[in-house]
Amino acid sequence: MTDAGAGRRGYDLQTGGRTVNQEAYENFVARVEADAQRRPSLYRLQLGGLAVLGYAYVATILALLLLILAGLGWMVIHGSGAAIAVKLGLVVVPLVWAVLAAMFVRIPPPVGRVITRDDAPALFDVIEEVRRKTGAPRPDTVLVTQDFNAAVVQHPRLGVFGWPRNYLVLGLPLMQALSVEEFRSVLAHEFGHLSGQHGKFGAWIYRLRVGWARLLHALEESDHWGKFLFVPFFKWYAPKFGAYSFVQARRQEYEADRMSAAVSGAAVAGAALVRVELQAQFLQAEYWKNIFRQADVRDQPQVQPFSMLRHAFTQPRPQGNLTATLESALKRRTGFDDTHPCLADRLNALGAKAVLPDAVGVTAAGTLLGAFGATLENEFDRLWQENVREWWRQRHQFATGSRSRLAELEARAATAELSVDEALERATLTEELMDAASALPLYEAVLQRAPDNAAALFAVGRLKLDNDDDAGIELLERASALDSALAQACGVQIVEYLRRHGRNADARSHIDDLSRSAERDELARRERAQLRTSDTLLPHELPEEAVQAIVEKLRTFPEVRCAWLVRKQTQHYSHIPFYVLAVRRKNRWWKLETSRARQKLVEALCANVPCPGETLFVCLDGENKHFRSRFKKVPGGKIYSA
Repeated sequence: MTDAGAGRRGYDLQTGGRTVNQEAYENFVARVEADAQRRPSLYRLQLGGLAVLGYAYVATILALLLLILAGLGWMVIHGSGAAIAVKLGLVVVPLVWAVLAAMFVRIPPPVGRVITRDDAPALFDVIEEVRRKTGAPRPDTVLVTQDFNAAVVQHPRLGVFGWPRNYLVLGLPLMQALSVEEFRSVLAHEFGHLSGQHGKFGAWIYRLRVGWARLLHALEESDHWGKFLFVPFFKWYAPKFGAYSFVQARRQEYEADRMSAAVSGAAVAGAALVRVELQAQFLQAEYWKNIFRQADVRDQPQVQPFSMLRHAFTQPRPQGNLTATLESALKRRTGFDDTHPCLADRLNALGAKAVLPDAVGVTAAGTLLGAFGATLENEFDRLWQENVREWWRQRHQFATGSRSRLAELEARAATAELSVDEALERATLTEELMDAASALPLYEAVLQRAPDNAAALFAVGRLKLDNDDDAGIELLERASALDSALAQACGVQIVEYLRRHGRNADARSHIDDLSRSAERDELARRERAQLRTSDTLLPHELPEEAVQAIVEKLRTFPEVRCAWLVRKQTQHYSHIPFYVLAVRRKNRWWKLETSRARQKLVEALCANVPCPGETLFVCLDGENKHFRSRFKKVPGGKIYSA
């Protein structure tokens, strides 16, 4: 089973190895939550026992493997079956290494702009004041980021074995949105996660969740024979440990909220929760969309979003919009996809009222950062402009061409009926360049002409749900049934809509569908990510003009000696053809050929050769030369020879 290389190729539902349906999982978590409420000490003991069980199992397997290696070493030293022992050792050693790598899993540290007391003394005074009141450890590093968020992160130097370094991560937009008192409340919540033994135990549990998931993923991805030693255990262990640790994480959120109220008062803590919800929705639904819309008319990203945010957050917004946003947030019910409880439950636990807070006059950023806040805004503006520059250029080019195409379609529609495909393109471009309200009737007109058009069903269903119209659910279900490639996108839209309206129970069956769809997508991804000696290769069946376009591009690569184009037989999504373009290089006998040179050629072909649909590019030299005979047997497979 050989991997021949990589080639060209969206809501990723993390099931944590769960093998039960959503309702059964939620019921199990609810039982654990009830037990934790009645007998918290016993619950922590059970969770700690489960964590240790994972260590014990891995340690036992690792000890057995090391014993086997010791036995093989003894055979080699004493000359008893040395050749067999060496071969077995080559099989066992990679498995031992995979286990050790998972145990010492490298979790990347948080990234941001490091600041010190010299930069913002008022901010550090507040940090120290809140830290003392919560009894949390002092942060080793304070970072400011571009995110609308705040967190205290314990970064473990030794993977699942700990030795943490404490980071306080503060989002500049969050500081620009909150008052000083509200910001103190948020700080107290984050430090609350590290107060006493609460933080150490929680960080340990989190590291284990990451480590076990990493081990299982590594074994499944490599398709190593040794996964049978771990996969059955973790298929049983992961859901149970995930449920118990989920409950612990949820309880920590309530405890951190109580710490926030103890430092700032319940009213301020509640106001901070409400304002964070309102401002987050403003950023997502309005601010950033308007920023990126400017790429349609400007060829360079000259906008300064972080400097502008300072004013955007403090500007009054229509009372009706704020009320509708808050009412929508309060409809959500606490679910099982996020350890954070819903806004209504958090406010109820605090004894705080869900009221619209007054506009912030002086923000935490303005008070605590002072003149240094403007420095950060300018730095983040420059970084943002650099990071989006290429996307901005491509979007501007797309928008310019799309406006011309839309004008052409509009002119033709005024004198004659467009084809279904053209009408769908017109609707899509209208939504892309104008707005959803203008596009919806155009999509609906397409649907009237072609009731089974999956793309039109998806568009109308999606926009109906955006308008809080339940009829969109049925349309999305039909789209998913007609085109399995839309299953994930349809499921995500439906689940998000139901959760937004507090209908978590109705979402369960759709979450199960999402899980099954995600499993199919993962199997399809693996199947299309590599070429194996057991794969069946078939004629490509592409039209001659498509093949000639590929050949013409191959001629521009002087190092390509010959090329084959075939279609790989697939089990998953077999209606979507998967092609393999294989090449051989012109090797010079006096020149040492490296795997890096072959990989560079594959990458260049992947970026420049106009292959249809999904295509895997491989080089049939070096470790992949045993595939050549397979390609030579496919009728019409060879398309180019220099």
